[in-house]
Amino acid sequence: MLQTFVNADLTNADLSSSNLVAAFLNGADLTNAKLNKADLGGAFCKETNFLNANLSEARLISTNLNGALLMGVCLWETQHTEWKIKGIVCEFVYFDKSRLEKSSYGVGEFERLHAERPRIQIRYPDGIESIEIITLPALIQYLGDPPAASETTF
Repeated sequence: MLQTFVNADLTNADLSSSNLVAAFLNGADLTNAKLNKADLGGAFCKETNFLNANLSEARLISTNLNGALLMGVCLWETQHTEWKIKGIVCEFVYFDKSRLEKSSYGVGEFERLHAERPRIQIRYPDGIESIEIITLPALIQYLGDPPAASETTF
């Protein structure tokens, strides 16, 4: 059953251990919500307000949190592979269960540090040539920090 809570006011809600797989929570207000041990796998939480929410031990695998507010959230023992956090607003979170150790971030820093990095697999079915080995570090550096469009030459 599809769960839809778009723009819902769920302030102070106790959703501990809830099954919210693939739920639509876009724009919802989850300020101070208890989401510990909740399964939000594949949920859509774009621009959702998680201010001071407890997400400890929550499952956030493939969850779309683009543009969400994660200020003061407890992320202790969360599973968050392949989560989407583009444009997230996050000045600080807690990675410890008791919320005693604040982790602070500048603008865009949380996204830069915690977003999934793309993976590229290069195959050489006929083996690798010496020139390809020599140029591989430059390719890796280019992929990690490509030049601006105005700097690209062909």
